[in-house]
Amino acid sequence: MKEKTMIAYCDELVKLGRELAVTWEGGSDSGWFDFTIDGKPIDSPDPSQEKIIKCVADVMGYGSFDGDFTARGEVVYNPKTKCFEGQDEYSEDEHDSCDCKLPVEIPSTIWFDKMLIHLESEHSFGGSVTINLQLNNGPLSTAHETWQDAYAKILESRFNHEIHQLEEFNGVWDNIELDFMDFKKRGKVRVYEITSFDYTKWQTESKRIIVPLL
Repeated sequence: MKEKTMIAYCDELVKLGRELAVTWEGGSDSGWFDFTIDGKPIDSPDPSQEKIIKCVADVMGYGSFDGDFTARGEVVYNPKTKCFEGQDEYSEDEHDSCDCKLPVEIPSTIWFDKMLIHLESEHSFGGSVTINLQLNNGPLSTAHETWQDAYAKILESRFNHEIHQLEEFNGVWDNIELDFMDFKKRGKVRVYEITSFDYTKWQTESKRIIVPLL
């Protein structure tokens, strides 16, 4: 199909009072483009609509939406300019570190070789914390298991307080590995303070899109 036929096709429908648009949404290796008439996606686009979709997709350059990003947008046909015009919202993860104060206190009577702490949270969901003690020789005792489960809940509450202070926040996935000697003895407990954790935030860019059919 020639480009003039694309323009003629669009102009004919606009004269009938229809609004023509192409929308898209995708990221993380999947996505799609839709041709819409009066806001309703066409499930099985005809050759003319497929040609217009390809024209828009080529200008956007997202291909198969490969990469760690999200994109969504819409362009609407303007019969005066013979172009599809609109906006694209492009977002990608940016890694950052948050300063915090998350003390870990374990009774000095509980011996361990390593402590693995996992911090996790997704945007708009509460954070979660798991603690796993490790011994080089022998299984964990009931005291080990009771402490790690109970203190994970205490640390989780403090962790949620920290992430709620972040203005821009997408998610946390951080693993902290501690040795027994990393802890300092204070009275009847050994203490280590987590002073930071890694997180991701969305960086969003909005730009005007013009797709000429001329």
